[in-house]
Amino acid sequence: MRISPAGLRQAQALVAHRLGLQFPDGRVADMQRGLADALRGSAFASLDPYLAWLAAVPDEDPELRRLAARLTIGETHFFRDGAAFEALERHVLPSLIAARSAEGVPRLRLWSAGCATGEEPYSLAIELDRLLRDRADWSVTILATDINTEALEVARRGIYRDWSLRGTPPWVRERYFHRRRDQTFELDRRIRGMVTFAPLNLASDGYPSVITSSGNPRRSRRSDCSRAAWRTTSTTCSASSPATRTCSRRTSARSIRELGAWTRSARGPTGRPP
Repeated sequence: MRISPAGLRQAQALVAHRLGLQFPDGRVADMQRGLADALRGSAFASLDPYLAWLAAVPDEDPELRRLAARLTIGETHFFRDGAAFEALERHVLPSLIAARSAEGVPRLRLWSAGCATGEEPYSLAIELDRLLRDRADWSVTILATDINTEALEVARRGIYRDWSLRGTPPWVRERYFHRRRDQTFELDRRIRGMVTFAPLNLASDGYPSVITSSGNPRRSRRSDCSRAAWRTTSTTCSASSPATRTCSRRTSARSIRELGAWTRSARGPTGRPP
């Protein structure tokens, strides 16, 4: 699909504004492929009216989420970004645990934003399971959000191929995964139960608050998530993208009180598993 320079600028602006996804010149081809795929499955025959229509639909519109699924990469694996997880294991999480223990409040709430197919929040759950020696006495909530609802469905199933476990230590596989007959790996049910997945557009004003009794996140401009470890792996975020600016400014001010830590992963690779 060929896009005129004006149409390209319009598409880049719309995707950044509505989805918080940044496509610099080096990734324009990726955006064009995603747009072409989404356009073929829509009721529109050409790009201009399709973009005009998308600009007006609400954030919850299925077509906008379908476009997001075509544009987001979601390439990740368990314990990706080893330096970040080492910092979490050695410094961030132990200090949060110690602080909450000293307060007499055995509760931790964490948010994984841009969680893709779930490998990151599940990795956090595994880390906490190892660090909390009295795990049964703690209330642990890990909220994992992503704009790609198709990726969230994969995450909820908790079934992965060997590609998602590359680099994962053998003892982690043995302790937390069950090999299925089709050579996939099913994550331990107890670890899956520590994570709640929900759709969220980081470019919008709404942010998840605490987990309600029904298991669904409330959207709120303010959260009582205290001393939460917050990180993002949105693979199309860059330091200058609207989503990243939104996360750093509004999240810290409105969504998380007493923020214990905020780590941001580098942009993920564009490769696909073999």
